[in-house]
This record gives sequence, structure tokens and C-alpha cells, in this order.
Amino acid sequence: MYIKCPIEVSATNYPDKEWCISKSNTVTYKQAHQLISAIQLDLKDYKKQKRVAILSKCKITVALYTWAALRQSLVPVILNIKEPTKTINQTVRFLNATFIDLKALAQLEPVNSLHNALHLNAVASVIATSGSSGKPRFVEHLLSHHYYSYMGIKTPLSVSSKAKWFHTLPMHHISGLAILFRMAFVSGTLVMSATDNWGLEKATHASLVCTQVQALIDTNKLSKLTGLKALLLGGSAISENVKDALVSLSINAFASYGLTESASLITLALIKDYPSVGCVLPFRELAVTNDAINIKGKTLFKGYVQNDFFTELTLDQSGWFNTHDLGCLVHKELLVKGRKDAMIISGGENVSLYEIENTLLNHPLIKACKAIGVKDDTYGEVVHMYIGIDNLLTNDLIHSFNEFLMQFLPNYKCPKQYFLMSNLPLSTGKIKEICDILPDLHKI
Repeated sequence: MYIKCPIEVSATNYPDKEWCISKSNTVTYKQAHQLISAIQLDLKDYKKQKRVAILSKCKITVALYTWAALRQSLVPVILNIKEPTKTINQTVRFLNATFIDLKALAQLEPVNSLHNALHLNAVASVIATSGSSGKPRFVEHLLSHHYYSYMGIKTPLSVSSKAKWFHTLPMHHISGLAILFRMAFVSGTLVMSATDNWGLEKATHASLVCTQVQALIDTNKLSKLTGLKALLLGGSAISENVKDALVSLSINAFASYGLTESASLITLALIKDYPSVGCVLPFRELAVTNDAINIKGKTLFKGYVQNDFFTELTLDQSGWFNTHDLGCLVHKELLVKGRKDAMIISGGENVSLYEIENTLLNHPLIKACKAIGVKDDTYGEVVHMYIGIDNLLTNDLIHSFNEFLMQFLPNYKCPKQYFLMSNLPLSTGKIKEICDILPDLHKI
């Protein structure tokens, strides 16, 4: 089934309406359509269905190139600008993708609009997600998955053409990319913001992680959220402090549960009902069997991709996908108990403990190490690292460990605290119980 590009539709119906606003730029739907058409001309020689890598600090540029790639029947791969160059290049090779030579917004010359139809069953995104191995897996979604993801939240979150969505989340995450699609489908406006919260007062909707809300609490700016029709919280566990503060100001906030594999959200609940994350949204299905959360529906991804190889979904006989998350249903509402694999979510970022351990083990002074996730009011969870070394554990040494890690990993994956350990039986997998009884742990 083909549909007309939603940017083109809005450019026809609402040419002067804001498609995207930021501190330094305002782009109308007509301008966006013309700029995307200009980029299409630069992409015309790429082979259809080719994966193209998009890397830019400017989120408006990323958004424009993403839509241009889709119009040219290319597959956009949005990369994490915070990753080390070596890791970025490895990702591009791993996916057999090609870098696009991006032009800055000011360099683009609008052209007469091109007319394009988009196929709902065309691949629309490839997004990294981490499993228990710590190695990234790349999730392939069709345009239809993003469309039905939007359709399922349209009514519960009161999303209309008047929506202006505050967008601070990275677009290499499904949560950030989902905003790009849902605003286009509804003819809404993207309010692109950096870390200074510019534009929050202009927004009708916002997606934030708890770290951002806690920062507003700490700076006495939480009242900026009172005018929102809906605040969508995700990325980590919600602290009692954040919950109580939002409820006290009657902010219309929602807790949620979602996955990269499900094109973002699966359930929603009002913040007052947390730790319930609510009932399943339209176009999704959810079941819990022996504490395992299973999903299916029209937002479920196509499969995992590596190089030119594609791995179809692994489903059970009834068509359910095992999320490897644990939970239970109480009166049809989901309570999430935790993650089955060695993953935590820190400040809205997926962090693989296994990946950090394996990287740190390459340091010449490290003989053994074990990472654990520890609850934190600000970030949801943070990494604590237990290490076996012959040296005294000094602040300078800790600094050198994190400097070493940052050669290979983003800084948000670095441990917040280090501990010494002696004769810790790492193979037992019961680090938390063991740490409770060890007498020689030294906190720095």
C-alpha cells in the first residue's frame, strides 16, 4: 500500500505551518518539502534500498535527510554522534551502509517540489539496540510500524495537528525517531531543543527521561511543564521524588513501557498510578507467561540485520515475541519487574554491563571486573564496578580507567563508582549477595 509523503501532504494543506522550530531556525512545511526535494536530487544516484548513514549534530538536518532518504527508497541509519569515530565506522561497515555527504541547512537550496509516494511495507529505519551480549543488534522497521505506533498513541495522548512536541531525545533512539514520524503523520510541529530547555514553554507535548525532570525539580523550574497536554516519561525507573513532584503540580504525565523492537510505546499509564505502566495500546498485544513479557501486533519489528544478512523474528507457535523483560499483569495493567538480560537504563540510555566489563578487561591493570546496576534517584540506575587489581585504588587510577573506557564507549557508560574486591567468585552470578557479606570493599 502506498501513501503520499506526509510532509508533502502538509506542505499542500498547511504550507506556512511550522514543521520544525529551534532556537536558531524555523522551517515551514512548504520549506521542508522543498529542502527535502533538494536533498533527493543529491541522493538520486544511490541504489534503491541501500542503507545510508546519517551523522550530524543538527537534528533538523538529520530529520530532513531521513525524509529525503525515505522518498528515494533508501534506508536511513541515524548514527550516534557521541560514539567514538572508530565505533561509528565499525557500525557503518557492519551494516554495509554508505555515509551521506551532508550539507548544512544554510547550504541547501530549495527546489521545485518533487512528488513521491511511500510504501508502507518499505524499510524505514535501522536502529541499534543492545542485548545481553553487549554487542549491538540492529532492528529493522517498516514505515507501517512507525505509522501504527503513532496511531496507537494519538487518542490517549491527545495528539492533533495542533501538537507541538518538545524534542530533546536523540534520533538514533526509537523514542526520538518516533517523535519525528508522529509529528509528520499528524501535521504537527517539532520543537527541537538542546540542553537548555529552550522551547519548552511553546510545546503542547514533551518526551523526557527522569534525569531531565529531576533537573527541573532541582532548579525550581518544574512548573514549566504545567501547560503540557501530555508529558511522556520513559527511559528508566521513575523515582518517588519525581512522581510526587509531578502529581503535586497536577502535571498530565504518563509512565510507559516500550521497546526498540516495538517501534516505541506498548503501554501507557498516568503517573499517579506508577509503578503500573498501564494497559496495552491499540495495534499492540501483550501477554505475560511465567513472568515473561511477550508482545505482538502491527508495530512489531521485521527482524534483525547485519551486513546483507537478515534474521527474521523469533516467535513462539502463537506468534508472540519474547521481550526478555519480566513483569506481571494486575487488572490488565502491566507492572515491569526488571530485565532478564544484563542491561540497565541510565538517564534514558541503554547500558550493557557486559559491554563495559569486556572493554575494561582490556586495561593492563585489570585482572577481573564485575559491573552491576544500582538504583539512583537522578539517573534511574548507574553502573558500579568491582575490580581486581594489584594496585591501591586511587582517584587518579579511577580517572585513568574511565579515560580508557571513553576511547571505546560514550561517557554515560562509565562507572560512577569503583570498588576493590578480593577473591570474589565472579562466576556465581550472585554479585549483589556476595557484596553484602564481603568485608574488604572500599568505596572511593
